[in-house]
Amino acid sequence: MRYAPSEGYRQGVTILKNTAKLSAGLLTATLVLAGCSNDTETEPTETETTAPTTEDTPAEEPTTEAPSEEPTTEAPSEAPSEEPTAASEPTMNEDGTFSGTGYTLTLPEGYTDTGQDGQWELMVGNAGGTGTMNIIVTPAGGMDLDSLMEQVKPALEGQMEGIQEAPEKTIDGSPARGYSGTITGVEVTQYYAVQNDRAYILSFGGDAIAEIDTFLSGWSWN
Repeated sequence: MRYAPSEGYRQGVTILKNTAKLSAGLLTATLVLAGCSNDTETEPTETETTAPTTEDTPAEEPTTEAPSEEPTTEAPSEAPSEEPTAASEPTMNEDGTFSGTGYTLTLPEGYTDTGQDGQWELMVGNAGGTGTMNIIVTPAGGMDLDSLMEQVKPALEGQMEGIQEAPEKTIDGSPARGYSGTITGVEVTQYYAVQNDRAYILSFGGDAIAEIDTFLSGWSWN
C-alpha cells in the first residue's frame, strides 16, 4: 500500500539526495583530476638527419641471401580470455530484499522502496515519512576508504552543520566510516564503504539514523 509522503519526508528526500550527489560528484571529479595528473607529456626531440651523397656512399656488391624459412603458424590458445560480466540492474525482489550493484539488502520492517530516478540505486522511507535512506554507487578509481573519507568531507562542509565523524561500522565484514551532522535542522548521517573498486555512499536522515545498524546488518556482498 502506497502512502502520501509528508512534507517532512519530501524535505528529507531532498536533503539526502543533495548530500549524496555532492559526495558522489566530488569523488567523480577527484578521480578525473587524478587521472589527468598521471598523464605526463613528453616533448618530442628533434633529430638532425643528413642525406648521404653519391660520392661518399660506395656501391654495395649484391649478395645472394638464403631463402627465408616459411613462418610457422602457432595454434591458438584453447582457453579464451574471460570477458567481464555486466552487473545486473538494481531490483526490488518479491521477498522484500533489494538486489543492488554487488550487494543484497534486506530492509528494516516498516521501510519501503520509494522508486529510483537514476540518481541513486535505492531510496526508501518509513510509513510516517520521518525517516529516509538512499544508496549511491560510483567507481572508486583505486581509492581506499581513508582516501574516500578525505575526498568527500569538503563536499559536506558548508552544507552540514556540526559535522563530525560517525562511529565506525562494518558492512558484511568490510569497514565503513562516515560523517554526521545537521542540514536545515534535520539530522543526517552518511556512511561510506569500498568494495571491488566501487564506492558505496549510504545516506540516512531523520528516524532512519536509529535504524543504521539494522540496515547494515541486512547487507550482504555478492
